[in-house]
Amino acid sequence: FFFSSRRRHTRCLSDWSSDVCSSDLYVAEAESVAAGCDALVIATEWSEFGRLDWSRIKAAMATPIVFDGRNLLDPAEMTAEERTIWKNALLTLVKKLAMRRKGMCVMKSPTHTYRVPTLLEMFPNAKFIYIYRDPRAVYQSTIHLRKMMFAENTLGNLRPDVWSEETLYLYERSVRRFEDTKHLIPEGNLFELRFEDLEKTPADVLEKLHASLNLPGWEEAEPQIRKVISGFSSYRKNSYRIDAATIHMLETRLRWIFDLYGYSLTQEETAAA
Repeated sequence: FFFSSRRRHTRCLSDWSSDVCSSDLYVAEAESVAAGCDALVIATEWSEFGRLDWSRIKAAMATPIVFDGRNLLDPAEMTAEERTIWKNALLTLVKKLAMRRKGMCVMKSPTHTYRVPTLLEMFPNAKFIYIYRDPRAVYQSTIHLRKMMFAENTLGNLRPDVWSEETLYLYERSVRRFEDTKHLIPEGNLFELRFEDLEKTPADVLEKLHASLNLPGWEEAEPQIRKVISGFSSYRKNSYRIDAATIHMLETRLRWIFDLYGYSLTQEETAAA
């Protein structure tokens, strides 16, 4: 069985079986999908699914096996068995990366913003780099990314009105989660930086990052890093216009993030992303 809150916007492909597209296979409530089923697949990152009562959903399943294909669930909210499975999967990935290339393993994953406690359980001496950015640019960049991805991959109509709320919900949730848990990171293992500073003087910021985290090899790497950076001089970011209503909405709802990271409420009409 399937559940999609966007079901009315879904169109079936002509070569699909009519049985697959039959409305009889769709249920009205998300929780109804789990009743008596042997496994459940999460194939979306829609925020409404993250808000479901997953303990109740798993209790309704014949065998509580959930495949989280979108990294929607927080390990902190999983059962002990589920956390073990999740941690083993991540550890396997890290080991594979280590086999391919010697040296420190660097992972760039926005979803890890939610997982500081779990990552510290697995890697107590891990180094963390947290990059924050003007909320207006974060919003516009995320909306643009979703638009491009959905236009190329979705079977349904685009829903910018839905993306806006989902983007804001996930953004606020990730910032709160990180700010609530960053105190667990040992002193000297966290470097927080402003994206605009990295953009303006990348080599200087990277040098400061290496020193702050006590990372080796800066002297050897600096010439090559500066050479690579010099090639970015002609790069131009995407630029999007933001209407006054959207600016007002962002600076009202996300005021606490503006204040937290020291961004002024300039009411500018454009933001680069």
